[in-house]
Amino acid sequence: MGPFARRALLLDVSRGQVHGAVLHDAVDRMATMGYNALLLYLEAHAVRWPSHPRLADGYPALSLDDLRALDEHAVARGVALIPALQTLGHWDRALRTPGYAHLAHDRDHPWSLRPGPDAWSLVDDLVGDLAGVCHGPLVHAVDSSCQIGIILA
Repeated sequence: MGPFARRALLLDVSRGQVHGAVLHDAVDRMATMGYNALLLYLEAHAVRWPSHPRLADGYPALSLDDLRALDEHAVARGVALIPALQTLGHWDRALRTPGYAHLAHDRDHPWSLRPGPDAWSLVDDLVGDLAGVCHGPLVHAVDSSCQIGIILA
């Protein structure tokens, strides 16, 4: 296999352009090229979360059943599905959802979650929804948290 035991591809499904058969086809191609992991880039609006179903309103979101089917397809081809859930940054779409704006770190430019109990509870809910969907032991759950620690006037 060479120097890298884990060979992964990152696919962004948060823009609504990649779903269903396209994802399954990508896994098939990855397996033939020797890849053994797929990091599936997910922003909060890209999944219909059982715990927070409104976050996906108005977006072409994946269901947990879609993710489960993709995981089973990947496992059968020797590819581990690793959800790459954006838990602090990349929340601009989700923070426009009624009932979630108060979680924004900067309400004038809502892009990231403001650290605190409400944000941690929300993230815990989403990670909990993912638990049991993928066979692998991994989830990537932090990205682009550049505003964390910035004090806003």
